[in-house]
Amino acid sequence: MHPMLDRIHMFIRFRSEHVQMIGRPESPTLVVDLESLGVRMRSSGGVLKREDGEGYDVEGLSHAWESLPSSYTPMAFKVFHQSLGKRLDPGVELKASPAKLLQGHNVFGPTSIRMGAEVMLKWLAGT
Repeated sequence: MHPMLDRIHMFIRFRSEHVQMIGRPESPTLVVDLESLGVRMRSSGGVLKREDGEGYDVEGLSHAWESLPSSYTPMAFKVFHQSLGKRLDPGVELKASPAKLLQGHNVFGPTSIRMGAEVMLKWLAGT
């Protein structure tokens, strides 16, 4: 008897052509532009009015965990837009039960990591 896959956590790095380096050359931070990705953003650092009165600056922008709808159950995803701590590259993290994505329940689900990962990638791609 093979164990069933109950959950997969997957991290997908952004392609290098979409990543910029900022900061000091000896220890750069790798970033992607959150706004260009079209994901909802949140601010953990606050909103400050500019000294010239022409707009606002927002600090601590990030992407909160969201749910992508699927046929049976949502799949959680989050964009990590910069290298920070143990995350060496910006990318997208996915969390889901492949069995629930495929059949709506996790009884007698798939045992193939590849099959589960492919299902998750298809939902992320919107197909």
